[in-house]
Amino acid sequence: MKTITITRWLIISILLPLSLAFAQLTQITEPNMISEANIYRDASNVKYSELELLSSRQKMVDIRRGEENVDRTKIQSASFKNLLNSLENQYGSFVIKKSIPDAMWGDTIGVNKRTGQSVKINDMSQIYRIIFNSPVPIDQVVNQLKANSEVEYAEGPIVGYLTISPNDPWYQDQGYRWSFDVINAEGAWNITKGSPLIGIGINDRFYLGQAQQLHQELVNKVVYMNISGFGDHGTIVAGVAAAQTNNGTDIASLGWNLNLLLHDWGVQGIYNLVTNGADVINFSWITSDYNPLRESIQNALLQGRICVASAGNNEFPIPGVRYPAAYNFGSLGQVIAVSGTELVNGTERFIQGFNYSPGTDPINDPTNAFIDCAAPGTNYRALDPNSTSGTVHIWSGTSISAPFVSALVGLMLSVNSTLTPNQVYEIITRTTDRIGTNPYNSIGWNQYLGYGRIDAANAVNVANGAPSKPRGLVVNISQSNHPLLTWEANPENNITKYIIEKYVTQENGWQYYGQTTNTNYEDVYESYCPPGQSCGSHPVKYRVKALNSINKSSLPSLSVTTDVRGYYLDKSSKNETLTEFKLFDNYPNPFNPSTKISWQSPVSSRQTLKVYDVLGREVATLVDEYREAGNYEIEFNASNLPSGVYIYKLKAGEFVQNKKMILTK
Repeated sequence: MKTITITRWLIISILLPLSLAFAQLTQITEPNMISEANIYRDASNVKYSELELLSSRQKMVDIRRGEENVDRTKIQSASFKNLLNSLENQYGSFVIKKSIPDAMWGDTIGVNKRTGQSVKINDMSQIYRIIFNSPVPIDQVVNQLKANSEVEYAEGPIVGYLTISPNDPWYQDQGYRWSFDVINAEGAWNITKGSPLIGIGINDRFYLGQAQQLHQELVNKVVYMNISGFGDHGTIVAGVAAAQTNNGTDIASLGWNLNLLLHDWGVQGIYNLVTNGADVINFSWITSDYNPLRESIQNALLQGRICVASAGNNEFPIPGVRYPAAYNFGSLGQVIAVSGTELVNGTERFIQGFNYSPGTDPINDPTNAFIDCAAPGTNYRALDPNSTSGTVHIWSGTSISAPFVSALVGLMLSVNSTLTPNQVYEIITRTTDRIGTNPYNSIGWNQYLGYGRIDAANAVNVANGAPSKPRGLVVNISQSNHPLLTWEANPENNITKYIIEKYVTQENGWQYYGQTTNTNYEDVYESYCPPGQSCGSHPVKYRVKALNSINKSSLPSLSVTTDVRGYYLDKSSKNETLTEFKLFDNYPNPFNPSTKISWQSPVSSRQTLKVYDVLGREVATLVDEYREAGNYEIEFNASNLPSGVYIYKLKAGEFVQNKKMILTK
């Protein structure tokens, strides 16, 4: 996809009053900019447009549902008629149209799709668009409209920016699969591939590009559309959310079986997507605070629709608040604001140079500390926006990140359709992975990634009634020199125990190891080599699961790895090249009553390992057999022997070596 970088200069002669006549206006066009109407500026940087918008406090005119054009002679308020006449005398002729033709005066009752309950919503019927024949100074007309007591608010046209930054078209990256791997997409699909009863609404731009019909990967997924074209940015976003999957063509999507509802971007699109049943509404664009947008999103949340939005790319200023991502209505719900991650040399982190929250307190200042979570946003293979088939490479953009989260919400609703916007928000922010190079504060949040990058499998599992996977697992050395695991307590109040799993060898994989009701666990069967001793070592891994009172298990935590004393015989070790015999110091030493003895042999041979007392009498034979070359460890239990000094002796081929150990009872 090519970045929209056209700089277009348009000089307009305007037939206005003498003070404005023949003014030279330059049309404002910026990369990825979208607007309800053209916007211009003059030499003094005053902005102009043919469109102004207002909301009336009272019913302005009787008009039937679905009708758009307003007959000015039927406007009920005399003072408002006078205002309109004054505007016409000053700026020239115009027409008035309802912004949302299907909204009627008194339409203030909606139905929450999650709970089925009736809710009071904002009346959107009295929002009107004044469309002038020629551009007018935006702020000047807005102020004139606001001065009338009949006007609740007035705005110029909404301006947004699509949050995607494609790179040069020749740059191809076959590694886009990483974005699915890090969010654990396959784990989520093991729980659900999504229900076609759940629909993701894409509020976006579709009218640019050369596509003459929908992309083939969207045709069978779209259940409603009201779009003025078939390609463009909206096609890319829709494909991320719910392109047809597992059909051997083009790309996969996290949303797999979810359906799509497509609508041109803007306020009316939100209204129509809600009316036509969208469960989730995705906004992969940014703008400033805009009253009709705020009210429309508030209505969507009141009616149980989850709203997800991009947090922005590298647009000025950085950091800065971006809408609709920053809308927060307290107990009513909020938009889920999504930033992006990139994978650099195997490390996932926040996309460098992109927008982040200017605030630092998401609890008390959620507008400025608005970013909630993150999702992959670079090196993505997307549907071609200019064709009915094929793909393009997307370099970076939170336009990709947001629909990943929208698709995740759709999967969550597929297993639990009663989740409210607040419950969805709480689960997503509770189930993230705290990745990246920026530290998280005491509540697990930072300005860049919010509460962390989404884990789709974790979130879907929790939506299905399971606990969230334990966080904060670390391994340290206990006072008795064993691996000591600690982790954060799960936030759920019905956790009955934690399950510890251990990974020692590739051939055995992850295995159950123990359980506890605490948030710590000591592995007394592994130990560390004391400083200054040569014991040999091998890695072991640990992870933890939580179990709740209805016997549902969380996904495993992120694993931790530590090097403990001794050797193991793994299939992979047979491929290692050993160049010398070694007999290592036993550990612990002194010991009571058992200790571990490790050795390595570079050749296959008959091997014996025996224990003698200080008088040279054999007290135990630990090994006496033919063994392959490799690393070995064995435990010696001396519970039947008295305290004292003992000698252990290894013979492997021509190699012979003795070492001392002390039994203390």
